[in-house]
Amino acid sequence: MNYSIKTAEKFKLPIASQSRTWDLGPENVIARMAFAVSLEMDEPMDIDGLLDSKGKEYPSKVLFGGLQSTYEGMLCLKENIALSHPDFKKYVKGHVDRGLERLLSHVGMDLSQVIEHYSDRQELA
Repeated sequence: MNYSIKTAEKFKLPIASQSRTWDLGPENVIARMAFAVSLEMDEPMDIDGLLDSKGKEYPSKVLFGGLQSTYEGMLCLKENIALSHPDFKKYVKGHVDRGLERLLSHVGMDLSQVIEHYSDRQELA
């Protein structure tokens, strides 16, 4: 399935800046990390409270690359929804934005510190 999501405007510049700081390469890497961090959180996703969509645009093929079906499958399992759910894109956007909020709160850390921070499941709750 092809679709696009847009992050919240407040993440547009920090995505670029932190991707360079952490030497992640393409900006879709930090979005994938954010998606994964959000999926690991215990709090349910509130798609009714999504942030604006004026930020960085990610086509699904760029966001998830060759593992699109894997990422989408993880989302379906987490949210107990089907790929055909009418709000599927909202769930993707919500998880990317929520994960970015978490990741970008660690701008003073280097990437190895961030990975260490999130390697303990307790930190995500």
